[in-house]
Parts: sequence; structure tokens; C-alpha cells
Amino acid sequence: MTPDEKSGLLIFGSHEAKNVSVLIFITIVYGICLCVTPVALYTLLRREKTRQTVIQLIVVIFLFCVMSLYTASVGLLVIWQISQTLSHLEEGLTARLMYTDNSLLWNYILETWMQPIQFIAGDAVIIWRAWVFWQSSLLVHIVLVTFLLADTAIAIFSGVYATERILVSLDNPALGADLASATVFLSFGANLVATTLIAIKARQHRQLMREAFPNMSHASSNNRVTRNESVLFVLIESGALLCAAQMAYAILALVDTVNLSPLDWARSFMALFCQLLANMNPILVIIIVRLRMSVIDKTTLQLTTMSQAQSQVALSRGDVEQDQEKEEATWAREVTPLASPSERSSPPDNASA
Repeated sequence: MTPDEKSGLLIFGSHEAKNVSVLIFITIVYGICLCVTPVALYTLLRREKTRQTVIQLIVVIFLFCVMSLYTASVGLLVIWQISQTLSHLEEGLTARLMYTDNSLLWNYILETWMQPIQFIAGDAVIIWRAWVFWQSSLLVHIVLVTFLLADTAIAIFSGVYATERILVSLDNPALGADLASATVFLSFGANLVATTLIAIKARQHRQLMREAFPNMSHASSNNRVTRNESVLFVLIESGALLCAAQMAYAILALVDTVNLSPLDWARSFMALFCQLLANMNPILVIIIVRLRMSVIDKTTLQLTTMSQAQSQVALSRGDVEQDQEKEEATWAREVTPLASPSERSSPPDNASA
């Protein structure tokens, strides 16, 4: 074996070690997906067949199919590369590597499109959550739609550019990393705005609950209130986790790294973590929200937690007023002086007639 072939084999082994590590990580996440997806489908099928429920069913099935296709694609890529490179030893190593890469062009293209598709689907679900809580605000709708359209446009353009790079060698490979970073930054912005809007609604909800139960322990005043608050916290925490992961990956994507360096490994795994988290986040949140009987599936704000809180405030105030009236009537009866015996024995004026 020539020195060039030894060097090429060492590089190939390093790449395959990285690919196998990625495959193990994806397989673990896919195993989790296999466990939670049936739970999500069962939970949704038990609910009333509204338009929101049907949309969530479609989203869960679509994300599961994308996850299955992506896992199968990565597994096939690793197995095919190893098997083809270690066979036909009569040919040179360079020829075997070139044949393997050329035979897997469609696989590279498929994996290239998996990331933008998963990011767009995840962002659409997050924006939908914020949309439901702000149905009466046109400005919020415009901001959310703008973020989603910009995110979709840059993701599609990035996928097209990466596909062209795979098919034809271009002169500016750095543009691909810039596009990937821009895609993640836009997805991060959409997630951050939507999560912030939900946090604002959660704060308003908590203030209304304090007005509804000023003299009672908020945690024990109403089980429904506690359940709705926990759902809002789940939405906020899941969005914050995705924001943190996307921000870390976007920063790493802007840093120039040496191939197969520790920073390059960190960037690759962070990109994979963001992609899988964007895929799994809607499914996990749907399960938690459905099991906790969330209010976000209502079609109008009058049916949401906000309207329930307002009605509870009105009812509590009405109850207080009624109690005060009863107490005043009781006090009036108690302090009214009793009639004297002579007054009680004297007949009424019309009796003398």
C-alpha cells in the first residue's frame, strides 16, 4: 500500500468513526421517537375530531416519516461506504472511494433536504402555538407569518444551493456554511419570538389568577388553573431549550474549524441535536399538552384560559357582593328593635272598624 493510500485510508477511517457515532446517536433518538409517536397518536385519536386535532395528527405522522427516512438514509450511507470501501480490494482506494461517493449522490441530496424540512415543520408548530394565544392581534400575526416565510425561503434556497454543490463543484464553498448559519439564525429568531409571546400570555394569565383568588392559595384554588399553568410552562421551557441549542449551533457554524477537529465534531453533533430536537419537540409537546388538557386547541380566545380567568374574576366578585348583601340583611334583622307588648297586643287601625 502506497503512502497516499495509507493517508487516504486513515482519513476514511476518521470520517467513518464520526459517521458511526452520528448513526448511534440518531438510532437512540429514533428509538425514543418509536416510543413516543404511538403515544401521541393514541392521545390525539382519543380527542374530538376537530380541525386542530386533524392538523396535529398530520404533523405527527409527517415528522415520524421524516425521522424514519432520515435514520434509514444515514444507516444506509454508513453501511454502504464501509462495505464498498472494504470490498473489491484489487482496485485502488481512491477509485473505490470515488465509486462509493458517486453511487450515493441521491443519499447526500436526501440528507441535505432533511434539515430544512425538519426546521420548517418545527418552526411552523411553534408559531402556531403563539398564533392561537394571540388570535386577536393582527400585528403579532404579521410578525409570525413574516418569520415563517423568511425561514422557509432561506431554508429552501439553502437546500437548492447544497444540492447544486453536490452535483456540480462550485468555487465558493463557504457560502454553504453561511446559508446553513442563516437558516439556523432565522429559525432561532422565529422560535424566540413565539416563545416570548407565549411567556407574555403566561404572565397575563398568572395576574388574572391572582385577581380571581386574592384571599386563597393560588396552587390549591383550582385544579384547572394549575394544569393550564403547567402547560404554558412546558411550552415556554421547550421553546427555550430549542432556542439555546439553535443559538449554540449558529455560533459554531460561523467559526472556521479544521476538518475532524474537536470543534468540528462539536458543530456536527450540535447541528444533529438541533435537527432532531426540532423534529421531536412538536411530538413531545403535543403529548404533554394533550395529557394535561391544554387550552391551545380552542379556536377562539373566548374559549381559552384568558376568558376562563376573566369569568372567574367576575364570578368571584359577584359572590363577594352577594355575601356582603346577605351579611347586611342579617345584621339589619338582628339590630331592629322588638315591638313593645302594648304595641303587639293593640289591633291594627282597620280592625276597629
